[in-house]
Amino acid sequence: MPITAYSNTYKRELDATQLESLFNESPHSLDVSFQNFVKNDIECPSCNVTGGYIVSEGICTRTGRTVSQAHFAFRNAQGVDAHLPFCDFYDGEDKQKLVSNEGRVDFRRSQSAITRQIGVIVSIGIENNIFSQGDMRDMRQWFLDLRKSGQELFDISPHIVNLARSSYVRSKRNFEKFVPDVSEASKEGFDIDREVYESLSHQYPHYKLIEYYKENPFYLEIAQKAVVKKAIKIIINDSNFLSFDRSVLLDKYQLTRKLSDKIVQNDGFLSQNLSPSAIFKSNPLMALSALLLFVSNWDIDEAWGKVEIIYKIRTVKDHDAGNFIGLNPFANYSAWVIIKKLMVIKDTLEDNLDYDYLFNEEKSRLMKLYGLKG
Repeated sequence: MPITAYSNTYKRELDATQLESLFNESPHSLDVSFQNFVKNDIECPSCNVTGGYIVSEGICTRTGRTVSQAHFAFRNAQGVDAHLPFCDFYDGEDKQKLVSNEGRVDFRRSQSAITRQIGVIVSIGIENNIFSQGDMRDMRQWFLDLRKSGQELFDISPHIVNLARSSYVRSKRNFEKFVPDVSEASKEGFDIDREVYESLSHQYPHYKLIEYYKENPFYLEIAQKAVVKKAIKIIINDSNFLSFDRSVLLDKYQLTRKLSDKIVQNDGFLSQNLSPSAIFKSNPLMALSALLLFVSNWDIDEAWGKVEIIYKIRTVKDHDAGNFIGLNPFANYSAWVIIKKLMVIKDTLEDNLDYDYLFNEEKSRLMKLYGLKG
């Protein structure tokens, strides 16, 4: 259950005690009960559902000690969990533990020095009205609307992702054509699965993403093992759920990368602690950049002007101002668009091949050829 909730009245995330204190000091307390105020005011800080209520802290009757913290709950009129199924706080049997959820950033309880540093930047921005927690809520709603509008289901074998990688990155021996070499099997680091995919990529050369890189340069990240691994995880975990086409975010993603890179270049701490390859994998940094661009109508010059103001201020009075749940709407972007493109190629070719069968057959053949035991 969420310890904090977003208050539409106070435009920020608050815990139960903070919300009640502000309510008691306001004119609202003269017109409505606190219970009804909460029901009509708060939203889940992760999925923006409404209609919540406060669950009081639990006190042990024997010792008088607090055994559970006051928190918020969101249930509908029938008493059923009202969170969206993919929300972190949803506890129904049909909870969706999706890769799509990985962009969530909790600035409140992070043990990461990088996240804390970015949290300071966020706090300065909020404290000086450069952006607000309300802006973060609105950006989260923008992304939730995209997710809820999704109309696509993935129907593709994970083997096709590995085929696509082997069509772009393969050993020198097998680059022009597949050349079996029995001696390779005795060498350290030999990977029979890689050998199988390099063989199959010549037999089924349909998934060459390099031919489409002008359409989206991030197709070429198929070369990265981490991207391939994430794409396969998405296919396995998310294929039964509707998703939206991430390729529509290309321009915004490129702007967010550009701003993130510029922030790191101008921040001594971040430049020392984030390698170039890690910048765009940092959900906190990408969440900050996306928020800056969102409140600047995706104008990078205007967004950078806000960053310059923050860096001139440098200090923050209220370090808790940035204690809220943020969002990187571009998490795993490359993996998503690669899957989408491979699906388009597959459907265009009307490719209904059984890649599990093809992989197992070729692996069996090569293992016999190379004298390997299963």
